[in-house]
Amino acid sequence: ALAAGAVGVAAAVLGLGAPRMMPPAPAAANGDVPRPRLFHDTMAVLRHTTARSELFLPILALSWFWLFGATVVSGLPVLAKDVLFADEHVVTLMLALFAFGIGIGSVLAERLLHGEVSARFVPGAAIAMAFFAFDLYRASAGRSAGAELAGVMAFVQAPGNLRVIGDLLGMAMSGGLFAVPLYPVLQHESEPNHRARVIASNNIINALAMSAGAVVSALLLARGLTMGELFALCGVATIPVAILSAWFV
Repeated sequence: ALAAGAVGVAAAVLGLGAPRMMPPAPAAANGDVPRPRLFHDTMAVLRHTTARSELFLPILALSWFWLFGATVVSGLPVLAKDVLFADEHVVTLMLALFAFGIGIGSVLAERLLHGEVSARFVPGAAIAMAFFAFDLYRASAGRSAGAELAGVMAFVQAPGNLRVIGDLLGMAMSGGLFAVPLYPVLQHESEPNHRARVIASNNIINALAMSAGAVVSALLLARGLTMGELFALCGVATIPVAILSAWFV
């Protein structure tokens, strides 16, 4: 407990100090006077982005990434327990692998692009996401329940589970490679005096997509879909996203 508290305090201190190292970014235009018109201004921001395909298409792709990621992260405990018949320590392993894979994919995007603002790797990354999600379903299907839930060592040593781990890691790496280039593209296509509003609009649409995805997932699971099948459905649905993302490469 003491070590966890120390890590939390250290993270808080780093979080306080890191923003002070960021270069200054003065406003590109005179700021508007704050007005208590939340709904009106929100709709105005959304209209600005949805009317321009060079902004709206990257936002749609990012919204799919967040919907996909939220579905996977929230579904991993169910997949582990009800499909793979593994315990909570395996869930922790899978969540750690997913986070690690996203980080590796993000670094890979930076290495491949060398600072260039480009979405040329996004369609391929989306296809990879689709492949690994569908293969994760295939690798996890047809399991039989044991006398007790498998721990980490038993899970890793069981036949076929290295494929599950590889699919999860590959899916996460592809997700990082998919999402990271889209943020610079979105900022590059925004006018300096509207950039913050475009980012705000992106966040709003991302949140709506994740909420809609949660509702649809709940309905599908209530109708008998397994978590593995839901992951496969997410994979198949990513193929049109790959085709759509080719439009702004």
